[in-house]
Amino acid sequence: MSELVLCHHERWTVWVTRRASSEDIPLGARILAIADCYSTLQSDRPYRPARTVSESTAVLREFAGTSFDPALVEC
Repeated sequence: MSELVLCHHERWTVWVTRRASSEDIPLGARILAIADCYSTLQSDRPYRPARTVSESTAVLREFAGTSFDPALVEC
């Protein structure tokens, strides 16, 4: 479990802490990163209102392949 928490903020293209390949990011951490971002986008923040489902999905798709596992974003 701690590996998921430690790794869920790793960017898909900048995985440099301990691994050589983006696919080495634990699957659970890749899923958690997407869920965390989506949840954040759906929440009101002091600096912006909550985004709609379609706006949140668009952000995830925009960052698929750079911040997030593109195959998981499409799921």
